[in-house]
Amino acid sequence: MSGQYRSLTCSAMGRVLLSLKPDAEVLAWARRCNVEALEERFKVREADFLKLIHQVRADGYAMTEGDVTPGSAPSPSRSPRRWRDALALGVGGPIARVRRKRGLILDALASFVGSFEDRSGAKSAETGGV
Repeated sequence: MSGQYRSLTCSAMGRVLLSLKPDAEVLAWARRCNVEALEERFKVREADFLKLIHQVRADGYAMTEGDVTPGSAPSPSRSPRRWRDALALGVGGPIARVRRKRGLILDALASFVGSFEDRSGAKSAETGGV
C-alpha cells in the first residue's frame, strides 16, 4: 500500500532504523514523531521508548503487532549491525501465521542479513563486528 503514514516510533522498521542511532538522536526523533502524530496512540513516552530501543538493539530485531494498524500483522524487522547506510528488512502477514512462524521468520531474516553482510564486507556482531 502506498502513501500510508508509518510512524518511526510505532513501526518495526522505524524502530530498527532508530536503534542504529545514538540515544540523543532517538529521543529527538521520538519528540518529532510525537508532535507530528495524527492520533494519540502514535505518541510514545520517551523513557519507555528508549527502553524499547535498547531492547531492539539487544535482540537485533523489532516486532510489532498492530501498533500502526490495529488488528493487522506483526512485522519482525532486522538490520545489519554494521553497514555504512541504514537498512532494515521486514516481513509481515496475518498475525496468527507470523506468531506461529516467528522463529522461522527471524532465522530467515538473520540468515539473509548474514549473507548480505558477507557479500558487502560488513561484519555482524556474531562474526566479530560491533
